[in-house]
Amino acid sequence: MCNKLAFMFIKHYLCIIKLANKLNMEKETAKILPIQPTLKAMEIGEMVAFSLTQLNGVRSSAVTIGTMYNKKFKTHVNRARNVLEVTRIY
Repeated sequence: MCNKLAFMFIKHYLCIIKLANKLNMEKETAKILPIQPTLKAMEIGEMVAFSLTQLNGVRSSAVTIGTMYNKKFKTHVNRARNVLEVTRIY
């Protein structure tokens, strides 16, 4: 009986930890950054992570801002973190 209770406790504890980690990840990736002001303010070599829901807007804004302000950006989808990473090259 004691072993069964201990096993149930550990199982529930692990489920709670997994849920807490999932919620923290969703909070991290759910941050919606303003696209144009963020890209304009980036320094050379700086990397910013955007939510994947902003993918099309970020990529088109990177091209537009790059053309208007003579800046170059590199984008990369990080599937492990579910974010779009933008790095300013020059």
